[in-house]
Amino acid sequence: MKYIHSFEELISLDSWLPVERKREIAEFLIHVIPQFQNYRNQYIRELSRDEMNLDSKDRNEPAWTAVSRTNSQSGWRLILGLNDQKCAYRKTDPLQSGCFNCGFYSDTETTEKATVRSVLNQLQAALEHGKQTNQAFDVIEFLSDGSFLTDLSNPVKEALINEVAKLSYIKRLLIESRPDGIVKNEEFIRRIVRRLGRERSLEIATGMETADEFIRTTCIHKGFTKKDFEQGLETIARINREEKTNISYLAYILIKPAFLTSEESIIDAVKTLEYLNGLMKASEVKIIPKLEPATLPEGTLFMVLHNLEKSHPFHYRVINYWAILEILVRANSYTSCKEIFQQVRIGERNDMGSNLYLPGIYDAIDETKFLPEDSVLYKAIQEFNYDHDINRVLSALQGMDLQSLKRWSESELNKNSRIRIP
Repeated sequence: MKYIHSFEELISLDSWLPVERKREIAEFLIHVIPQFQNYRNQYIRELSRDEMNLDSKDRNEPAWTAVSRTNSQSGWRLILGLNDQKCAYRKTDPLQSGCFNCGFYSDTETTEKATVRSVLNQLQAALEHGKQTNQAFDVIEFLSDGSFLTDLSNPVKEALINEVAKLSYIKRLLIESRPDGIVKNEEFIRRIVRRLGRERSLEIATGMETADEFIRTTCIHKGFTKKDFEQGLETIARINREEKTNISYLAYILIKPAFLTSEESIIDAVKTLEYLNGLMKASEVKIIPKLEPATLPEGTLFMVLHNLEKSHPFHYRVINYWAILEILVRANSYTSCKEIFQQVRIGERNDMGSNLYLPGIYDAIDETKFLPEDSVLYKAIQEFNYDHDINRVLSALQGMDLQSLKRWSESELNKNSRIRIP
Protein backbone atom coordinates (compact mmCIF):
# COMPACT_ATOMS: atom_id res chain seq x y z
CA MET A 1 0.00 0.00 0.00
CA LYS A 2 1.41 3.40 -0.94
CA TYR A 3 0.77 5.12 2.35
CA ILE A 4 2.93 2.75 4.38
CA HIS A 5 5.81 0.31 4.01
CA SER A 6 4.81 -2.92 2.34
CA PHE A 7 3.86 -5.80 4.60
CA GLU A 8 6.99 -7.68 3.55
CA GLU A 9 9.21 -4.68 4.35
CA LEU A 10 7.71 -4.35 7.80
CA ILE A 11 8.18 -8.02 8.62
CA SER A 12 11.82 -7.91 7.47
CA LEU A 13 12.78 -5.11 9.89
CA ASP A 14 15.12 -6.11 12.73
CA SER A 15 13.36 -6.79 16.02
CA TRP A 16 13.59 -8.84 19.17
CA LEU A 17 9.89 -9.65 18.72
CA PRO A 18 9.11 -13.10 17.27
CA VAL A 19 8.16 -13.15 13.59
CA GLU A 20 4.64 -14.30 14.44
CA ARG A 21 4.15 -11.29 16.71
CA LYS A 22 5.53 -8.91 14.06
CA ARG A 23 3.12 -10.39 11.53
CA GLU A 24 0.14 -9.95 13.89
CA ILE A 25 1.00 -6.29 14.55
CA ALA A 26 1.72 -5.43 10.91
CA GLU A 27 -1.51 -7.01 9.69
CA PHE A 28 -3.62 -5.06 12.16
CA LEU A 29 -1.78 -1.80 11.46
CA ILE A 30 -2.59 -2.03 7.75
CA HIS A 31 -6.18 -2.87 8.65
CA VAL A 32 -6.63 0.10 11.02
CA ILE A 33 -4.81 2.83 9.04
CA PRO A 34 -7.86 3.94 6.96
CA GLN A 35 -9.92 4.28 10.15
CA PHE A 36 -7.13 6.29 11.77
CA GLN A 37 -6.85 8.62 8.79
CA ASN A 38 -10.61 9.31 8.80
CA TYR A 39 -10.56 9.98 12.55
CA ARG A 40 -7.52 12.26 12.28
CA ASN A 41 -9.02 14.30 9.43
CA GLN A 42 -12.29 14.72 11.32
CA TYR A 43 -10.41 15.80 14.46
CA ILE A 44 -8.46 18.44 12.51
CA ARG A 45 -11.69 19.77 10.97
CA GLU A 46 -13.18 20.10 14.45
CA LEU A 47 -10.09 21.95 15.65
CA SER A 48 -10.44 24.47 12.86
CA ARG A 49 -14.06 25.17 13.93
CA ASP A 50 -13.19 25.55 17.59
CA GLU A 51 -13.16 28.97 19.22
CA MET A 52 -9.38 28.68 19.44
CA ASN A 53 -9.08 27.99 15.71
CA LEU A 54 -5.96 28.43 13.64
CA ASP A 55 -6.64 32.05 12.73
CA SER A 56 -7.61 33.27 16.20
CA LYS A 57 -4.51 32.12 18.07
CA ASP A 58 -2.50 34.80 19.85
CA ARG A 59 0.88 34.43 18.22
CA ASN A 60 2.46 36.52 20.96
CA GLU A 61 1.77 33.72 23.47
CA PRO A 62 3.42 30.29 23.49
CA ALA A 63 1.29 27.22 22.84
CA TRP A 64 2.18 26.04 26.35
CA THR A 65 4.64 26.95 29.07
CA ALA A 66 5.38 25.73 32.57
CA VAL A 67 8.05 25.63 35.24
CA SER A 68 8.88 22.16 36.52
CA ARG A 69 11.60 20.26 38.32
CA THR A 70 14.88 19.21 36.73
CA ASN A 71 18.36 18.09 37.76
CA SER A 72 20.13 21.45 37.66
CA GLN A 73 21.71 23.73 40.21
CA SER A 74 18.44 25.57 40.91
CA GLY A 75 16.35 22.45 40.35
CA TRP A 76 13.87 24.18 38.01
CA ARG A 77 13.39 24.49 34.27
CA LEU A 78 11.19 26.61 32.02
CA ILE A 79 9.54 24.65 29.21
CA LEU A 80 7.71 26.18 26.28
CA GLY A 81 6.17 25.20 23.00
CA LEU A 82 6.20 27.74 20.19
CA ASN A 83 2.81 28.58 18.78
CA ASP A 84 3.98 28.91 15.19
CA GLN A 85 6.21 25.86 14.91
CA LYS A 86 5.01 23.18 12.51
CA CYS A 87 6.35 19.64 12.20
CA ALA A 88 7.82 19.25 8.72
CA TYR A 89 7.85 15.47 9.05
CA ARG A 90 4.08 15.39 9.52
CA LYS A 91 3.63 17.54 6.40
CA THR A 92 5.81 15.30 4.21
CA ASP A 93 4.65 11.98 5.66
CA PRO A 94 2.49 10.15 3.07
CA LEU A 95 0.02 9.44 5.87
CA GLN A 96 -0.02 13.12 6.85
CA SER A 97 0.07 11.91 10.45
CA GLY A 98 3.66 12.02 11.60
CA CYS A 99 4.33 9.97 14.70
CA PHE A 100 1.33 7.87 15.73
CA ASN A 101 1.55 8.94 19.38
CA CYS A 102 1.90 12.70 18.85
CA GLY A 103 -0.98 15.07 19.52
CA PHE A 104 1.10 18.23 19.96
CA TYR A 105 -0.05 19.57 16.59
CA SER A 106 -3.45 20.40 18.07
CA ASP A 107 -1.82 23.10 20.23
CA THR A 108 0.86 24.48 17.92
CA GLU A 109 -0.64 24.37 14.43
CA THR A 110 -1.27 27.74 12.78
CA THR A 111 -1.91 29.02 9.28
CA GLU A 112 1.16 31.28 9.34
CA LYS A 113 4.89 30.76 9.54
CA ALA A 114 6.82 31.82 12.61
CA THR A 115 8.33 35.30 12.50
CA VAL A 116 11.18 36.69 14.56
CA ARG A 117 8.83 39.09 16.32
CA SER A 118 6.21 36.43 17.16
CA VAL A 119 8.65 33.92 18.63
CA LEU A 120 10.54 36.54 20.64
CA ASN A 121 7.23 37.74 22.05
CA GLN A 122 6.37 34.16 22.93
CA LEU A 123 9.72 33.66 24.65
CA GLN A 124 9.23 36.87 26.61
CA ALA A 125 5.73 35.80 27.65
CA ALA A 126 7.09 32.44 28.84
CA LEU A 127 9.85 34.15 30.82
CA GLU A 128 7.28 36.40 32.49
CA HIS A 129 5.15 33.38 33.34
CA GLY A 130 8.20 31.67 34.80
CA LYS A 131 9.04 34.63 37.01
CA GLN A 132 5.48 34.68 38.37
CA THR A 133 5.94 31.14 39.72
CA ASN A 134 8.73 32.43 42.01
CA GLN A 135 10.89 29.46 41.03
CA ALA A 136 14.42 30.44 40.04
CA PHE A 137 14.77 28.33 36.90
CA ASP A 138 18.20 28.04 35.28
CA VAL A 139 17.22 25.83 32.33
CA ILE A 140 15.16 26.57 29.21
CA GLU A 141 13.72 23.76 27.11
CA PHE A 142 12.06 24.36 23.75
CA LEU A 143 9.58 21.46 23.68
CA SER A 144 7.67 22.32 20.54
CA ASP A 145 5.89 20.37 17.85
CA GLY A 146 8.54 19.17 15.41
CA SER A 147 12.21 20.00 15.12
CA PHE A 148 13.81 23.22 16.34
CA LEU A 149 16.67 22.84 13.87
CA THR A 150 14.69 22.15 10.69
CA ASP A 151 11.17 23.50 11.23
CA LEU A 152 12.15 27.09 12.04
CA SER A 153 13.85 29.55 9.68
CA ASN A 154 17.46 30.54 10.35
CA PRO A 155 16.56 34.13 11.38
CA VAL A 156 14.03 32.81 13.91
CA LYS A 157 16.47 30.27 15.35
CA GLU A 158 19.26 32.85 15.53
CA ALA A 159 17.00 35.34 17.31
CA LEU A 160 15.91 32.79 19.92
CA ILE A 161 19.46 31.65 20.63
CA ASN A 162 20.69 35.24 20.90
CA GLU A 163 17.95 36.07 23.41
CA VAL A 164 18.69 33.00 25.52
CA ALA A 165 22.41 33.83 25.45
CA LYS A 166 21.63 37.23 27.01
CA LEU A 167 20.07 35.54 30.06
CA SER A 168 23.05 35.05 32.36
CA TYR A 169 21.01 33.00 34.84
CA ILE A 170 20.28 30.32 32.21
CA LYS A 171 22.92 27.60 32.48
CA ARG A 172 21.45 24.94 30.22
CA LEU A 173 19.48 24.97 26.98
CA LEU A 174 17.60 22.06 25.42
CA ILE A 175 16.40 21.99 21.83
CA GLU A 176 14.72 19.14 19.97
CA SER A 177 15.61 17.82 16.54
CA ARG A 178 15.24 14.79 14.35
CA PRO A 179 18.63 13.21 13.51
CA ASP A 180 18.71 14.60 9.97
CA GLY A 181 18.31 18.09 11.43
CA ILE A 182 21.45 17.59 13.49
CA VAL A 183 23.43 16.38 10.49
CA LYS A 184 22.20 19.13 8.15
CA ASN A 185 22.62 21.91 10.71
CA GLU A 186 26.07 21.08 12.02
CA GLU A 187 27.42 24.59 11.41
CA PHE A 188 24.43 26.19 13.12
CA ILE A 189 24.93 23.94 16.17
CA ARG A 190 28.54 25.10 16.29
CA ARG A 191 27.27 28.69 16.33
CA ILE A 192 24.93 27.84 19.20
CA VAL A 193 27.70 26.48 21.41
CA ARG A 194 29.93 29.45 20.60
CA ARG A 195 27.12 31.87 21.38
CA LEU A 196 26.25 30.15 24.65
CA GLY A 197 29.88 30.00 25.73
CA ARG A 198 31.68 27.41 27.85
CA GLU A 199 29.81 28.33 31.01
CA ARG A 200 26.57 26.82 29.70
CA SER A 201 25.58 23.42 28.40
CA LEU A 202 23.52 22.37 25.39
CA GLU A 203 21.32 19.29 25.14
CA ILE A 204 19.90 18.13 21.81
CA ALA A 205 16.92 15.84 22.22
CA THR A 206 15.71 13.32 19.65
CA GLY A 207 12.66 11.07 19.84
CA MET A 208 14.54 7.86 19.21
CA GLU A 209 11.76 6.04 21.15
CA THR A 210 13.22 2.54 20.80
CA ALA A 211 16.31 0.72 19.52
CA ASP A 212 14.01 -1.74 17.73
CA GLU A 213 13.60 -0.96 14.01
CA PHE A 214 10.29 -2.80 13.65
CA ILE A 215 8.70 -1.13 16.68
CA ARG A 216 9.92 2.35 15.72
CA THR A 217 8.60 1.97 12.17
CA THR A 218 5.42 -0.04 12.65
CA CYS A 219 4.19 0.94 16.12
CA ILE A 220 5.39 4.57 16.20
CA HIS A 221 5.85 5.57 12.54
CA LYS A 222 8.91 7.64 13.43
CA GLY A 223 10.28 8.08 9.94
CA PHE A 224 13.96 7.48 10.69
CA THR A 225 16.23 4.54 11.44
CA LYS A 226 18.74 3.57 14.08
CA LYS A 227 21.48 4.40 11.59
CA ASP A 228 20.06 7.93 11.27
CA PHE A 229 20.17 8.30 15.06
CA GLU A 230 23.79 7.16 15.09
CA GLN A 231 24.69 9.69 12.38
CA GLY A 232 23.26 12.41 14.61
CA LEU A 233 25.45 11.09 17.42
CA GLU A 234 28.52 11.09 15.18
CA THR A 235 27.85 14.74 14.28
CA ILE A 236 27.61 15.73 17.95
CA ALA A 237 30.79 13.80 18.75
CA ARG A 238 32.65 15.65 16.00
CA ILE A 239 31.41 19.04 17.19
CA ASN A 240 32.43 18.19 20.76
CA ARG A 241 35.94 17.24 19.67
CA GLU A 242 36.54 20.21 17.40
CA GLU A 243 34.79 22.88 19.48
CA LYS A 244 36.05 21.42 22.76
CA THR A 245 32.53 21.41 24.12
CA ASN A 246 30.22 18.84 25.72
CA ILE A 247 26.87 18.70 23.94
CA SER A 248 24.69 15.95 25.39
CA TYR A 249 22.43 13.80 23.22
CA LEU A 250 19.09 13.21 24.93
CA ALA A 251 17.09 10.25 23.63
CA TYR A 252 13.38 10.06 24.38
CA ILE A 253 12.21 6.48 24.95
CA LEU A 254 8.48 5.96 24.47
CA ILE A 255 7.06 3.64 27.10
CA LYS A 256 4.19 1.58 25.65
CA PRO A 257 3.93 2.31 21.93
CA ALA A 258 0.80 1.24 20.10
CA PHE A 259 0.17 -2.52 19.78
CA LEU A 260 2.66 -3.58 22.48
CA THR A 261 1.68 -5.20 25.77
CA SER A 262 3.01 -3.80 29.04
CA GLU A 263 5.51 -6.63 29.33
CA GLU A 264 6.75 -6.09 25.77
CA SER A 265 7.12 -2.38 26.50
CA ILE A 266 9.21 -3.07 29.60
CA ILE A 267 11.48 -5.49 27.76
CA ASP A 268 11.87 -3.06 24.86
CA ALA A 269 12.76 -0.13 27.13
CA VAL A 270 15.48 -2.12 28.89
CA LYS A 271 16.90 -3.34 25.58
CA THR A 272 16.96 0.27 24.36
CA LEU A 273 18.88 1.32 27.49
CA GLU A 274 21.39 -1.46 26.81
CA TYR A 275 21.84 -0.22 23.25
CA LEU A 276 22.34 3.38 24.38
CA ASN A 277 24.82 2.26 27.03
CA GLY A 278 26.99 0.72 24.33
CA LEU A 279 26.71 3.80 22.13
CA MET A 280 27.71 6.14 24.93
CA LYS A 281 30.79 4.12 25.79
CA ALA A 282 31.86 3.95 22.14
CA SER A 283 31.20 7.60 21.24
CA GLU A 284 32.28 9.35 24.46
CA VAL A 285 29.20 11.56 24.08
CA LYS A 286 26.98 11.86 27.14
CA ILE A 287 23.68 10.21 26.21
CA ILE A 288 20.69 10.95 28.41
CA PRO A 289 17.81 8.46 28.05
CA LYS A 290 14.51 10.06 29.03
CA LEU A 291 11.71 7.61 29.67
CA GLU A 292 8.44 9.08 28.41
CA PRO A 293 5.41 7.03 29.53
CA ALA A 294 2.88 7.39 26.72
CA THR A 295 -0.29 9.37 27.35
CA LEU A 296 -3.65 9.22 25.59
CA PRO A 297 -4.08 12.42 23.54
CA GLU A 298 -6.92 12.99 21.12
CA GLY A 299 -6.24 12.91 17.39
CA THR A 300 -3.81 10.00 17.64
CA LEU A 301 -3.72 6.32 16.74
CA PHE A 302 -3.74 5.64 20.47
CA MET A 303 -7.28 7.02 20.68
CA VAL A 304 -8.46 4.80 17.83
CA LEU A 305 -7.05 1.76 19.62
CA HIS A 306 -8.43 2.92 22.96
CA ASN A 307 -11.92 3.00 21.47
CA LEU A 308 -11.73 -0.69 20.56
CA GLU A 309 -13.54 -3.14 22.82
CA LYS A 310 -11.57 -3.77 26.02
CA SER A 311 -11.41 -7.43 25.12
CA HIS A 312 -9.68 -6.64 21.80
CA PRO A 313 -6.01 -7.71 21.81
CA PHE A 314 -4.95 -4.26 20.60
CA HIS A 315 -7.16 -2.18 22.89
CA TYR A 316 -4.91 0.63 24.16
CA ARG A 317 -4.56 1.62 27.79
CA VAL A 318 -1.90 3.94 29.19
CA ILE A 319 0.93 2.26 31.04
CA ASN A 320 0.53 1.45 34.72
CA TYR A 321 3.15 3.40 36.67
CA TRP A 322 4.39 0.18 38.27
CA ALA A 323 5.88 -0.56 34.84
CA ILE A 324 8.21 2.47 35.15
CA LEU A 325 9.56 1.11 38.42
CA GLU A 326 9.88 -2.33 36.82
CA ILE A 327 12.04 -0.87 34.05
CA LEU A 328 14.30 0.86 36.57
CA VAL A 329 14.64 -2.25 38.74
CA ARG A 330 15.54 -4.45 35.76
CA ALA A 331 17.96 -1.94 34.22
CA ASN A 332 19.69 -1.47 37.57
CA SER A 333 20.38 -5.21 37.74
CA TYR A 334 22.05 -5.40 34.30
CA THR A 335 25.74 -4.63 33.93
CA SER A 336 24.93 -3.77 30.30
CA CYS A 337 23.03 -0.71 31.60
CA LYS A 338 25.53 0.29 34.29
CA GLU A 339 26.79 3.59 32.88
CA ILE A 340 23.59 4.75 31.22
CA PHE A 341 21.53 4.07 34.35
CA GLN A 342 23.10 7.09 36.06
CA GLN A 343 21.89 9.33 33.21
CA VAL A 344 18.24 8.16 33.08
CA ARG A 345 15.50 10.75 33.44
CA ILE A 346 11.77 10.14 33.67
CA GLY A 347 9.37 12.64 32.14
CA GLU A 348 6.89 14.51 34.33
CA ARG A 349 3.17 14.17 33.83
CA ASN A 350 2.72 17.94 33.60
CA ASP A 351 5.01 18.00 30.53
CA MET A 352 2.43 16.13 28.54
CA GLY A 353 -0.27 18.66 27.68
CA SER A 354 -3.98 17.81 27.62
CA ASN A 355 -4.79 14.11 27.51
CA LEU A 356 -7.73 11.83 28.21
CA TYR A 357 -5.55 9.64 30.45
CA LEU A 358 -2.10 10.03 32.00
CA PRO A 359 0.13 7.10 33.01
CA GLY A 360 -0.53 6.16 36.62
CA ILE A 361 -1.89 3.62 39.08
CA TYR A 362 -5.66 3.73 38.71
CA ASP A 363 -8.43 2.33 40.87
CA ALA A 364 -9.62 -1.03 39.52
CA ILE A 365 -13.26 0.08 39.71
CA ASP A 366 -13.07 3.82 39.02
CA GLU A 367 -10.57 4.17 36.18
CA THR A 368 -10.53 7.95 36.51
CA LYS A 369 -9.16 7.84 40.05
CA PHE A 370 -5.52 7.43 41.10
CA LEU A 371 -4.81 5.11 44.03
CA PRO A 372 -2.89 6.52 47.06
CA GLU A 373 0.28 4.65 46.13
CA ASP A 374 0.33 6.42 42.76
CA SER A 375 1.36 9.77 44.23
CA VAL A 376 3.97 8.12 46.49
CA LEU A 377 5.54 6.17 43.62
CA TYR A 378 5.31 9.08 41.18
CA LYS A 379 7.06 11.44 43.61
CA ALA A 380 9.73 8.86 44.45
CA ILE A 381 10.45 8.24 40.77
CA GLN A 382 10.67 11.97 40.05
CA GLU A 383 13.20 12.25 42.88
CA PHE A 384 15.13 9.45 41.16
CA ASN A 385 15.89 12.00 38.45
CA TYR A 386 18.24 13.72 40.92
CA ASP A 387 19.86 10.94 42.95
CA HIS A 388 19.41 7.79 40.79
CA ASP A 389 18.93 5.81 43.99
CA ILE A 390 16.63 2.90 43.21
CA ASN A 391 16.75 1.68 46.82
CA ARG A 392 15.33 4.99 48.03
CA VAL A 393 12.45 4.63 45.54
CA LEU A 394 11.65 1.15 46.83
CA SER A 395 11.95 2.24 50.48
CA ALA A 396 9.44 5.03 49.91
CA LEU A 397 6.77 2.33 49.37
CA GLN A 398 7.38 0.53 52.66
CA GLY A 399 4.31 0.04 54.81
CA MET A 400 1.78 0.73 52.05
CA ASP A 401 -1.04 -1.57 50.98
CA LEU A 402 0.30 -2.64 47.59
CA GLN A 403 -2.45 -4.91 46.31
CA SER A 404 -2.32 -2.91 43.08
CA LEU A 405 1.26 -4.10 42.53
CA LYS A 406 0.19 -7.71 43.03
CA ARG A 407 -2.79 -7.34 40.67
CA TRP A 408 -0.64 -5.64 38.04
CA SER A 409 2.10 -8.29 38.24
CA GLU A 410 -0.45 -11.07 37.90
CA SER A 411 -2.38 -9.55 35.02
CA GLU A 412 0.42 -7.91 33.02
CA LEU A 413 3.60 -9.86 33.82
CA ASN A 414 2.26 -13.31 34.67
CA LYS A 415 3.55 -12.78 38.25
CA ASN A 416 7.09 -12.16 36.95
CA SER A 417 7.65 -8.68 38.42
CA ARG A 418 11.13 -8.13 39.82
CA ILE A 419 9.99 -5.36 42.17
CA ARG A 420 10.79 -6.24 45.78
CA ILE A 421 9.69 -3.78 48.46
CA PRO A 422 12.10 -3.97 51.44
